[in-house]
Amino acid sequence: MSDPRTGQLSLTQPSPPGELAGAGDISERQGTKLNLIATWRQKRSNLLEILSEKCVGSWRSRGY
Repeated sequence: MSDPRTGQLSLTQPSPPGELAGAGDISERQGTKLNLIATWRQKRSNLLEILSEKCVGSWRSRGY
C-alpha cells in the first residue's frame, strides 16, 4: 500500500479512516516544520556568506 498524500510506501496494515487522517495530519505538520527550518538555515548561511564577503572585502581595501 502507498499513501497517496506522501507517495511513501506504508508497511502497516490499512487502518480506519479516522486514524489514518490523524497520523497524516501530524506527519504533514512535521514536514512543513522541517521545510521551514531547512529554508531558514539556507537563508541564514547565504546571509552569513554575503556578510563575510562584505567584511573581508572592506578589510582588504583597508589593507588588513
